[in-house]
Amino acid sequence: MSAADATIRRWLLRAEGTAVTATLSALVVVAAIALLTSGLPAAGSAGLGVAVVIVFFALGAVVDAIAARRADWSAGFAVLVSYALRMALIGLAGVALADSGLLASTAWFGIGLGAATCVWVAGLFGGHLTGRWPIYDQEAA
Repeated sequence: MSAADATIRRWLLRAEGTAVTATLSALVVVAAIALLTSGLPAAGSAGLGVAVVIVFFALGAVVDAIAARRADWSAGFAVLVSYALRMALIGLAGVALADSGLLASTAWFGIGLGAATCVWVAGLFGGHLTGRWPIYDQEAA
């Protein structure tokens, strides 16, 4: 593995790790607010909303890692298409779960889903903005 490949891997892990950490923090905050205001079933519904977001975006991190190994125009296109697909699938999963009748609180599920999506994207931006850009790590000639 070249130094540039190792840097890209560290860069992606940092960005995705920041997003996961921020979203897990949102899980604690949203579940605590739901617990205090509406009880344990609402907290469970909010936690499920956050969990859906974490699962969809964490699985998408694999697509990001594969795309980052390709250093051409298709890498950025693949990442953008996968993000659009993930957002659509999160929405479909949210609607399916809300309509299933399995949730104790549809409102808190939606709050958890929306808050986690916003926090994940913000955490990803934060991870990328504070990370080291791999383009500057060139191997010695």
